[in-house]
Amino acid sequence: MKLGHVSIDGTKIKANASKHKAMSYKHMNETEARLKQEIDGLLAAAEKMDAEEMRSTARIGRATSCPRSCRAARAG
Repeated sequence: MKLGHVSIDGTKIKANASKHKAMSYKHMNETEARLKQEIDGLLAAAEKMDAEEMRSTARIGRATSCPRSCRAARAG
């Protein structure tokens, strides 16, 4: 293995960190738990809505949700 030259140009990068916006480990864990609960609630609501849509589609019937060409092909 051969290493080349390493040079440092002295570039200064301005950081945008704030001690007032930093989260403690405890607060971060609390926020994570709250967000997980919120996500679980949203997923449960979406699953409920999907189930309701499936039930309403089943009541309408599959023949009406299929285009005429599709129904004619099925009828054979």
